[in-house]
Formats: sequence, structure tokens, C-alpha cells
Amino acid sequence: MGDNSPEIPEGIADMTLRELCEAASDTDIRLAPASVAAACAAMGAALLSRAACISDPDAASGCDSVCFRARQLCAELQELASRLDAADELVRSAGAHPGETALSVAADASLALLEASYFGQSLALQAAEGVKREGAMDLAGASMMLDAAAGSSLICASFYLADMTDAAAVRRSEELIWAITHDRVGAKKKVLDASDRLIRRQ
Repeated sequence: MGDNSPEIPEGIADMTLRELCEAASDTDIRLAPASVAAACAAMGAALLSRAACISDPDAASGCDSVCFRARQLCAELQELASRLDAADELVRSAGAHPGETALSVAADASLALLEASYFGQSLALQAAEGVKREGAMDLAGASMMLDAAAGSSLICASFYLADMTDAAAVRRSEELIWAITHDRVGAKKKVLDASDRLIRRQ
């Protein structure tokens, strides 16, 4: 790596958006789209957690509160970020012909991140009911980041599945994708509409 290359932090999920953009455009680093998806999910969950917990700090310890569940999701997405990043590296290190096991692991990691990201949107919709005006920007940002993570995860999964030869495994994954995304498309718009109403509230 040349002297002008950006310095990569210990973990992808700890990178700032600026560091992600610099790394993604650096030809020596070749940051995979999977890593960007993972980081978007982790950042989205962090924003959601902040929006929910600032609005209702007393509910942080309640296991049924949006604040508590958002914190749990934030920790889960950090773990999923590392999992997808490692799985994608395993596929790419195999060159032009990654093994079926590596592809399956990477596809599973992508689908896990897809599902968690959509769950984050569901939490964001619930959080919108209690978030105050000062948390609206965090809520909107969380929804957009989680939506980007879900879309990128879906693209990553499609990339891995396209190279798999096990037709039955591919079909099961496609059915799971449908189950995860069914009736959830449009959640981002609902969160953004709610955030917009909060922002415009005087």
C-alpha cells in the first residue's frame, strides 16, 4: 500500500463515512461492497439507538422498550458486520473460483444482515411514535443507512448465489429473500415521512 493510502481502522464497522468513501475509491484497498453494506447497517443502528434512547432515557433498561431493543440491534449488527466482512474476504481470497462452502457462508451472512437491517426499519417505525423533534434527524439518517445496508446486502447475496451450483440451496435462499422483504418495502418512506412531520413541528 502506498504512502498516500488512507489508514484503515481496526474494524470496518468503526470507520467513519469519510474513511469508507476514501477506502472504497482507493484501488490498492479495493474495499468490497459487502463491507460498505455492513458499515451502513452498523451506523444506522447506532443512529437509531441514539434517537430512541435520547427520547426515552428512562426506558433503556426495559427489555420491551424500543431503546433497549435498538441497543441490542446495534450490538448485533456490529457482529454481523464483522461476519460479512470476513465471509466476503474468504470468497475474494479464493480468486475466480471460490468454493461452494465459501459462497454459501457469504450468502448466509448477507441474508442475516438483510434481515437485521429490515428489522431495524421496523424498530425505526416504532421509535417514530416516541421520538422528539431533536431526534428526528437521527431517525431519518438511521432509516436511510439501514435501507442502504439492506439494498447492498441483497446485491451481495445475489452476487454469491449467482456463482453457486447447488440449485436447491439457491432456491431456498431466494425464498428466504422473498420472506424477508415481503411487505417491508416502503418502510423507509414511512419513517422519513414521520421524521419530516417531527422536523416541521414548531
